[in-house]
Amino acid sequence: MIITSLDNATVKSVAKLRNKKYRDEQGKYLIEGLRSVKDSFPYLSEPLLVFSESGFAQHGDCFENCEKIVCTDTVFNKIADTENSQGIICVAKKQSIAPNFTCDRALFLDRVRDPGNMGTIIRTALAVGFNDIYCRDCVDVYNPKVVRSAMSAVSRVNTYEVDEQFLSSLKENGYTVLCADMQGESIFEYNTESEKLCLVLGNEANGVDDSVLSQSDTVISLPMQEAESLNVGVCASVMMYQLRYAKR
Repeated sequence: MIITSLDNATVKSVAKLRNKKYRDEQGKYLIEGLRSVKDSFPYLSEPLLVFSESGFAQHGDCFENCEKIVCTDTVFNKIADTENSQGIICVAKKQSIAPNFTCDRALFLDRVRDPGNMGTIIRTALAVGFNDIYCRDCVDVYNPKVVRSAMSAVSRVNTYEVDEQFLSSLKENGYTVLCADMQGESIFEYNTESEKLCLVLGNEANGVDDSVLSQSDTVISLPMQEAESLNVGVCASVMMYQLRYAKR
């Protein structure tokens, strides 16, 4: 059966998942585009695939053992968040797990608000093994723009919404808290002997809040010659690679 109406209950529910309040209520989010869906698929439970007619003709056979619905191209284009989603959207369940503090490298993000920055950070975190990401008052990690920017990484890392007091729990569980701030010591001079590290990164315009900065064990920075600052996504990427792969 091919869905031909925007009034279809499933279609309306999928479209509403672009809204954070509805995502929170339903515990679900959207993944768009063939590559993102395929790469995420092994890590999802009970995914629902929504195809356009043309998308199903091209890619329907790529996915087995899952629920699928097909819409006319016109209906699909009305619910898609992008112009070139290749005729496939996946409705996925959001994570629902508690921190276990076993990851040796973690991130604490303080009010990171730009979806592109958040997606870059999550994607790099997966690549470098910073698999636990704690978010204080940040853009929703399930925002469609974040999910697109992060590719499949949102489904493969652990993300948690926390407040600044959570840093004490990280310390109690053996983490050294490193805070990125322009006044800190060069990260390239920092001795990474600690077994468990949590890197704190702050808001694009205002940096790390004082309530968070005051709880750090060490303040670190990236040395710069002419520029006054770097994009938080770039800063996060350089620092994560240094903290993961620097010679000890």
